[in-house]
Amino acid sequence: MASDDYVKQPLIAFSLLANVALILIFAFFIHTFGGPKYFWFRLTHSGVSGMAEGRTSLFREVAQPNTANPVVMLGDSLIQNAEWPELLGVPNVVNRGIAGQWSNVLLKNMDYVAPLKPRSVFLMTGINDLRGHSPAKVTDTISQIVTRLNTETPTSRVF
Repeated sequence: MASDDYVKQPLIAFSLLANVALILIFAFFIHTFGGPKYFWFRLTHSGVSGMAEGRTSLFREVAQPNTANPVVMLGDSLIQNAEWPELLGVPNVVNRGIAGQWSNVLLKNMDYVAPLKPRSVFLMTGINDLRGHSPAKVTDTISQIVTRLNTETPTSRVF
């Protein structure tokens, strides 16, 4: 019976050390990817907020602006939060920015752009993606957005 204790003690110690090491490795990865709050956010959010869904629906409903061939500002909060007609001194600017939007969500939901028949589209997206996606993935998604814009609105200049 005493010889079994000599075998069990090292196994228990090894098991405890292995568990502590795994917990430390897991904590390191959570910290590396933005901490517990960001980790929880990524687990519970898909990149689409209720406000974003509402704005996307609104854009589909008001597909035609008051002016022909508008300039479309398309992107995230950096677009949404600006008063483009006043800043640019151009009245036919249409704001299609959605705060917090990720580029992959924009790519899936940009069907409201083509009906506008824009003469120009200014795109600002990708900054929200960088904490959760590699720069290469963000670049690829933005390339897909530009390709889609060029296909669906061939007479528009995309910036």
